[in-house]
Amino acid sequence: RPGIKVGVVGTYDENDFTNSHSAVTNPVDSAVHRGWSAVMLTHLARSNQVPDFYELHYYGHTENSSVLLPPERANDYHLLRSGAYERRAVERCRKMLCDYLGPVNGSNVAIHVTENNCVGYDPGKQMLSLVNGMFVPEMFSQAALGGADAFLWWDLHNNPFTNHNNSTTLHGWRNYGDFGLLAVGDSAPLGDAVNEPYPPFYGFKLLTNFARAGDHLVEITGNYPDTFLAYACVPSDTASVRLLVINLSPDTALRPSIALDGFTPGSGATVFTYGIPEDAGRADITVTNLAITSPTNIRYTFPKYSMTVLRF
Repeated sequence: RPGIKVGVVGTYDENDFTNSHSAVTNPVDSAVHRGWSAVMLTHLARSNQVPDFYELHYYGHTENSSVLLPPERANDYHLLRSGAYERRAVERCRKMLCDYLGPVNGSNVAIHVTENNCVGYDPGKQMLSLVNGMFVPEMFSQAALGGADAFLWWDLHNNPFTNHNNSTTLHGWRNYGDFGLLAVGDSAPLGDAVNEPYPPFYGFKLLTNFARAGDHLVEITGNYPDTFLAYACVPSDTASVRLLVINLSPDTALRPSIALDGFTPGSGATVFTYGIPEDAGRADITVTNLAITSPTNIRYTFPKYSMTVLRF
């Protein structure tokens, strides 16, 4: 049927899932590879076939360490600072597509990140903690900056499990894990009714107040590189600016001075916040108003371990 798209599944590395009988050569750097993606893209190029999209599954921590992934497993600190790996994974997919299919064809293949979640190794309470909720907008923003055309989570409904990593070193009060965004209901003995949202759900809900189709996503410079992630979305009409801020500190609220170069905000901004109080109370995103008295020196206190969108 017209309109149907056909894609392929690959990884971000030319040596992943190696085989013993088929070796191919990267036409750009002449390096020899036996990985799934390199072999597949070589055969597509030989057949003059260009897929409509390239499907990537990516998790913040996986069982096999590589040059892209930190060696730590189920560690809140390192998970919340692993966004750059997502961006690099998408960028490496684009390079492979351009190397094997040619710069024109390779640039036109959409990259869809169709699986994402915090952990692929001994998953436990971290999956349902506020930390994984904050992980959602970080990885979305990094995937977008890397050039991804779609970003999806695994998955909407899954099932709870209690026999994995529920260490007290991890943040969170649920002592079980679940890959889903919503409870399936048979976890009622654990305290979750059917379709009760977990923190990652609110990470996605927060994004609906941040990024819209046609926006331009930009990174933000700041003075708290280890505890503060910030991104901005600017619509094509430049009539507004939306700022996403993730406070990575579990102990300290941050009150930076915000400067919007080239944009003069009105007298107030709408603030959308999800953090420790909302998570503990099983509550929705909190919406408040911020009065702006000095457009060149905007101040707002971002709570510890929180994700916030300011809409100017």
